[in-house]
Amino acid sequence: MMNYDYSYQLNGKGEDITYSGGRFIKMAMRENDLNEVAPFPIAELAFLSNRPYYFKLKKLTETTTAVDWNRNGIFGEKHVRADVNDGYSAAYRDTVVLPRTAGAVALASFGKSLAVVYPDFAKSNEYEKYELAKLSPERPGILKIQVIANRKPSSLQSLADGVTGDPTALTTQGKLWVSYPSAKGYWIKSFSNRTNVFGEDTANMFGVAGEVPTLVDTPTGPIVLVWNPLTKKTRSTTIHGEQVRPLEGFESTQSVGGVWNTVRKCLSVVATINQDKKTNRIQILNFKLVGNDWKFLDSIWVEGEKGGAAASSQCQIIFDDSKDRGANGGYNVYFKGNYPDPNQSGLNYVSRQIEDKTMSDGWRTKMMGNEWANTRSVCGVAVHDGDIAFAMSFSWGSFPLNVSLKASGIENSLLTDFDEIGFVTQRGFAESLQWVRNEQWPRVKLPARK
Repeated sequence: MMNYDYSYQLNGKGEDITYSGGRFIKMAMRENDLNEVAPFPIAELAFLSNRPYYFKLKKLTETTTAVDWNRNGIFGEKHVRADVNDGYSAAYRDTVVLPRTAGAVALASFGKSLAVVYPDFAKSNEYEKYELAKLSPERPGILKIQVIANRKPSSLQSLADGVTGDPTALTTQGKLWVSYPSAKGYWIKSFSNRTNVFGEDTANMFGVAGEVPTLVDTPTGPIVLVWNPLTKKTRSTTIHGEQVRPLEGFESTQSVGGVWNTVRKCLSVVATINQDKKTNRIQILNFKLVGNDWKFLDSIWVEGEKGGAAASSQCQIIFDDSKDRGANGGYNVYFKGNYPDPNQSGLNYVSRQIEDKTMSDGWRTKMMGNEWANTRSVCGVAVHDGDIAFAMSFSWGSFPLNVSLKASGIENSLLTDFDEIGFVTQRGFAESLQWVRNEQWPRVKLPARK
């Protein structure tokens, strides 16, 4: 009976909390195949337009209402994919648990298989009293890879040593490309995938100490965004270190992320920029290649100019050009929150671009998982197998690395209403509590019922 979306309010009012009588049972839903026409009067669905959902509604007839489930501004669509129950958080599912990491994870999709590239230490005792978000020149480590196929991870393989920061990775033409910083510069390496055994093909070091590389795939091939921590400026190069092109007009407080906008056919860079008294605000800057130079097009603040989305670490970004995001497509920006100390434990969030400009200037921000999903390191994301892969390393317990193969929040299972009042009145609390006792508390020694 517990549902966080209704535990504290209904229709935006705490005093309206109640049990469900099951009036919406006939509206069975699957998030991967939704119908935006609901067989109910708009008055009965008004609660969907309030906290925590804020869906846009449109009256069709006296007995039918259109609900813009995918928030793309188009009413009455069929076969829609959308996470409709993200009132509490953005859920991630189908999780595979791997060993702990010494920093952020890079994900790269090989069709149905997912490559997981992560920093580690050569000796496990190096994790003693390790409370940093990532490797550093003072605490270097190694780079490892595992491939998840059919929800099973492959054996561990080492890719590199002398790693002093977080990696990035992508796949193109069957090859795996990996970038990472080192004590003297940054490395760009390519690997051939021989049935989940990776053989190094090329390895080149560029730049100077401290620079942070980020791989971005484009229609003409992968490029590298290189952020300099001294100047706070960013430039791009090819993966072979050629065609150095500055990205003018901004200085990022942290290293940058990037993605190719397939609708506008431009490079989108996600940066953290101090905005007046707001530190580390997240901004997306768009560039188009004109001749041999990047031409600045425009920029948008995540959550709008008056918003508060900010991060004290590098952000991750993907672009979705599916019909569920509307004619212009939409960005998903994943980030660890804005903390005074980037090494401290904190939450990951996703800001999803939507068409409703009345809501945070067209953005919907939710924490990833729940309030216990704390991490020191930045999360890893990648478009994978028709969904989104997401990875984060917990900062408590045994510090496991959780890799979700379905982090869009979209469920394949059936969603429907439940007659809570009927269950309580017809079956009684005694049976209800007994079910809870049997299912959720088997390890607790409770006194026998008399």
